[in-house]
Parts: sequence; structure tokens; C-alpha cells
Amino acid sequence: DCKPTKSFTAMVSVQEHPGILKPGYAPVVFCRTAKVACKMTKILWKMGKKTGGQKLENPPHLEQYENAEVEFEPSAPLFVEPFEKCAALGRIAVMDSNRLKMLGKVTGTVHGE
Repeated sequence: DCKPTKSFTAMVSVQEHPGILKPGYAPVVFCRTAKVACKMTKILWKMGKKTGGQKLENPPHLEQYENAEVEFEPSAPLFVEPFEKCAALGRIAVMDSNRLKMLGKVTGTVHGE
């Protein structure tokens, strides 16, 4: 039984982005054939060269080539599932201005009523 997602967390890898990405950033998230603008509401942790390979909890922003776990809130109905539950609905691509910003795996979902 598939329900639209109210919010979801995803483990992402930042690809091509010259500046920094902060909560409030609203790119377009692609999952299979779905394409929905989603707002990044929270960065749970990040890891990269600047953190020395260590997990940094609740960082203020993300930069290029960093890995992180972030929370997204879709602006329209979006159907995603955790990667462990359904690999096809668990992979996402995050685009902005026709450029790939992040690739990721959904780690958790919160469904609305």
C-alpha cells in the first residue's frame, strides 16, 4: 500500500555545486518518473574531506563532494520508500537548473494521513 510522503530522509552525495547548500534549499527531486520540488529542511550529519572523514552532526551547510543525511519535504505528492524496502523507489536524483546536485538513497519516510 503506497502513500504519498510527507517528508523523507536520504543519504546523499553532493555532486556539482560551486557554493554551499543550506536548509531551505528547494531543488527538484526525481524518483523513477516522478519529478517534485522538495525543500531541504534539515541536515542531520555530513562527512567529507573538511571533516577529516568524521561525521559532523547538525552542520550548518553542505559543500561539493560531501556525503550527508538530509531531510526533504515535498511540495506535491511524492511516492518514495526506504531503499531497503524497495530499491526502485529508494533512489533519488536531485537537480537544480538542469544540473545534477545530489544522488542519494532514501533512508526513512514519514507518511501523511
